[in-house]
Amino acid sequence: MRVKRFVVLLLISSLLLLAMVGCSGDSVQAKQLYLDAVDALAQANSYAYDMTLDQVLRFPEPIPIGFGEETDTMTTQIRLTGRCIEDPLAMVMTLKASMPDFMDLEDLAGLQAYMVDNKMYLYLDMFGEWWSYDEEFVEDAMAEVEEVAGSSSDPMYFINTLDEDDVANASVKEDKGYYTLIITVADGALADSIIDEMMDQVALELNEEETEAVLEGIEFSNFKYEMRIEKETDLPTNVSLDFTLTITVEGETLEIVQGAEMIYSEFGAFDSIEVPEEIKEIATPIQ
Repeated sequence: MRVKRFVVLLLISSLLLLAMVGCSGDSVQAKQLYLDAVDALAQANSYAYDMTLDQVLRFPEPIPIGFGEETDTMTTQIRLTGRCIEDPLAMVMTLKASMPDFMDLEDLAGLQAYMVDNKMYLYLDMFGEWWSYDEEFVEDAMAEVEEVAGSSSDPMYFINTLDEDDVANASVKEDKGYYTLIITVADGALADSIIDEMMDQVALELNEEETEAVLEGIEFSNFKYEMRIEKETDLPTNVSLDFTLTITVEGETLEIVQGAEMIYSEFGAFDSIEVPEEIKEIATPIQ
């Protein structure tokens, strides 16, 4: 049973990383600010983004990390940058990941990707070569990206995942040329999304009774979501999400401390993304 508990806790923690940023309680104002921000993003149609994600896992007991060493703490850091056009869809992104307490991933856990004209070009550091996917196989390519980047592969994840419950719990802070929506209650679609994705991954490992036990053992704390919105344009310039999550399985508790920040810029500043000719020439077609 000890091995199974460890497997469940490790699966949960891995998903959460890949699932992965004077106040008034006026929920009406918060809802309108959020809706205006979503609409302004749609009007802009293009933007650049820079996301950082840091996660610290604290295991209930030390785990082996190779060469006879063990640790009860694991830190993971992800940096994702890119540019995106919503319609017609086009994007370029670069991802780098590191786990300084566990292993050197500098040359293995990263990717670069272009998607233009329903065709995708993908470079995974672990394989060291460019691949190209025609329209028929773009879905397969996106699955590869999501396997490495998880929810962070969607630059609008921290905005589009919110629902009315999240916004209803928001307070609004006004400062010079900005509004900031602040949510400190993990009682909406964003928190549910984190949990739902986690359970999708562990469902194959657990029976119904064990799944219910995991759900009952999940507890958020130190939850804080902030969206900074420019008054003049209604555009969100920064989004951050920080939380601590404890998961108790059969008396053993895993603690996850996670923080993410997304910075948006260059709204409407470009209307095309080009794939370098040298990448087109060397990419291996995947069929």
